[in-house]
Amino acid sequence: MLAMPAPRTLAWILALALAGCLLAVAAARPDPTAPRRRSAAERTPPAAEARESGGAEARAVRPAPDPLEDAGAGPEEAEAGPSTLVGRAAGPDGRPVAGLLLKLRGIGRDTSVRARTRTAEDGSYRFEAVPPGHYRLAWGPEGDDLGAAPGVLHLRGGRVLQDLELPALSSLRIRVVDRDGQTPWSGGRVRLEGLYGRRWWREPDEDGLVEFPWLPPRPWRAVLLEGRRRLTQEQVVLVPGGSSELVLRRPPEEVEPEAPKKAAGGRRRRP
Repeated sequence: MLAMPAPRTLAWILALALAGCLLAVAAARPDPTAPRRRSAAERTPPAAEARESGGAEARAVRPAPDPLEDAGAGPEEAEAGPSTLVGRAAGPDGRPVAGLLLKLRGIGRDTSVRARTRTAEDGSYRFEAVPPGHYRLAWGPEGDDLGAAPGVLHLRGGRVLQDLELPALSSLRIRVVDRDGQTPWSGGRVRLEGLYGRRWWREPDEDGLVEFPWLPPRPWRAVLLEGRRRLTQEQVVLVPGGSSELVLRRPPEEVEPEAPKKAAGGRRRRP
């Protein structure tokens, strides 16, 4: 007959068996701190999946270029409407400048004049239906600019206010007279020459008067022309914010010297 183990020994055997089961269960659980092993589907890159699916998704990864971005205009400018540009031109003393020629020029490669207008008696101006884009507001006579508003105008629709604060400008009034120094003469042209090769032409009216407004205070030279021939010229230094006057007199007609007469025998007589 087999002998039964003692109760204490039996308890130790049961405890050891239970501990072994707990260790086996703990070993079967995954360690949360250990790096997870990815499956084969997860290891497949998106490009490979796109190639396997016929390339439709690979083409979708790269969007098509936007023609508005290539042209330099954003979607906001493309959807914007025409603008109305208004403002007032005044001198440093706050007085309005009337009759000033204003020009809207493009920015970048095309700097041509897109629109023109003149200031009213109170110095106000207005540009209607200006297409959206970037512009520069310049002022000066036709064919040249004497100044411009600071910065670039970004017009995208609506009403835009842009005032002009002009420097102390000057004006020049020229009176052209005939050879006697009194009679007005309107048969020629007056050319005003300044720095940097700037030139402006005016034809005298019936009273022989020519006016050049909105000139920077600097040295200028007035030239009287008849056709392409230069008759006379005068220099003047304009005063800031003032008005100057100048008289151009038509020079007397040059008399060609009389040719000496030939004496008898083909010799010329000495005078």
